[in-house]
Amino acid sequence: MSVQNLVIFDSTKSLLAQSIMSAGIASVYSSGLGAATTYKDFAGLSTGQITSYLSGLSAASLDNIFICVAQAASSVTVHQMFVDDIAALDPVLKSSVRGSTNDAINSGTCQANSTATNIVLAATASAITDAYKGMYIATTVGGVTVYHYCSGYNGTSKIATINSATPTITSTSTYVVYKQSNLFTIGDTASSLTPAYDAWTTLFPSINPPPLVSLMSGTGTVNSASLQPHLMVTQMADSFTISSVTKSAAFTNQAYNSGTFYLAVESATTGAGQVTPILSNTASVLAIVPFNTLPTGTLVFQICAGNAFCLYEIYLKYAVETYLANFTLSTTLNAWQQMLDMLNVIPKGSLTPSYNATMLDMYAKRGKAVFDTISAGYVTV
Repeated sequence: MSVQNLVIFDSTKSLLAQSIMSAGIASVYSSGLGAATTYKDFAGLSTGQITSYLSGLSAASLDNIFICVAQAASSVTVHQMFVDDIAALDPVLKSSVRGSTNDAINSGTCQANSTATNIVLAATASAITDAYKGMYIATTVGGVTVYHYCSGYNGTSKIATINSATPTITSTSTYVVYKQSNLFTIGDTASSLTPAYDAWTTLFPSINPPPLVSLMSGTGTVNSASLQPHLMVTQMADSFTISSVTKSAAFTNQAYNSGTFYLAVESATTGAGQVTPILSNTASVLAIVPFNTLPTGTLVFQICAGNAFCLYEIYLKYAVETYLANFTLSTTLNAWQQMLDMLNVIPKGSLTPSYNATMLDMYAKRGKAVFDTISAGYVTV
């Protein structure tokens, strides 16, 4: 029987393309497994519609599930999946990869429950606080199994915190604490990383990220060489003129005097997208080659070492949202393969995937066209 995978993502444009990026990375991973992959876009769906879709999935039908959307531990809003809904996907996985039977960490009979959001685990459970935090717990009460996300654990009292112990858990209820190796939650931030970078490091932990991932993640390097041109985080100018930009005490004096640095206008009411050389600087003022058009409104800028990739992460965001979100098209899947792993070397153990630089540049230029159209006010998003 062939490998069957499901990729869940959200193409809503306000999400800054990160969910789509995560789905694109999952598509390359799934391709390496030779899988038949189903893509489900949650854009525009209500929380009730999402729950209905998930509950309608066939039992024991999937080998891997990739959750490329944000997760919510309690109050769920649009563009999110409830963590207990994710936990309830366990029976959808084939029996050979199901977490509750193959990734069990601890199991036993529950002790008396004290509240509706507690499971008191057996005395044999871990004595380490938060040992099970972030894992899942399947409880069986009267023959009915319910799946929970564990948001906390007290190693002394053996209490695991969940959202709702329904049906009521008693001292005759049984449980299994488990990991879920074949259910990948890669649509949320991990520490300070973007979902795109989290997706890459989760699915390809020993593989250097290709340029598209780094450009969309702000990580600063690709294969240990600088590619992302930012020398500082994006800044909002205090004031500006046609030939200078001021940000109080934001710069190292004379750091950008070599003639190789550029200022790029990331956003403004008008004049966004301009890239101009920096002539010199003090601690607070950048002297620049005059803007072609004086920006208006609030000016948000970045400093680039060279102008080859200036604003690429902005352009690629628009390209991903506009051209690379329809995973039912073979052209979309091929584009992701070309820009993430052109020669399909990742499954062969290469630490440096190849990428199609021409295609990456083409999509950046397509994204720039969308960006320029929006910046000029011809369309709104």
